[in-house]
Amino acid sequence: MSSVRKIIAQRMHESWASVPRVTQFDEADITASWALRKKYMAKYEKKGGHLTLTPFLILAVVTALKKHRFSTAA
Repeated sequence: MSSVRKIIAQRMHESWASVPRVTQFDEADITASWALRKKYMAKYEKKGGHLTLTPFLILAVVTALKKHRFSTAA
């Protein structure tokens, strides 16, 4: 192998050995969010828009982040 190939192989091995491979699956009940979306969907469609679940997801993430604040200061 060429020296470049050897370095590439070494770095690929280091990456494989040092980077954790994690998979996580969660389930969430979005029945209430889905019902709220259906309730307001017609109003958005009349204005030419689409109401997706994205705004509800963003609101949930913001609420969770506010509730579980953390500091990055050392």
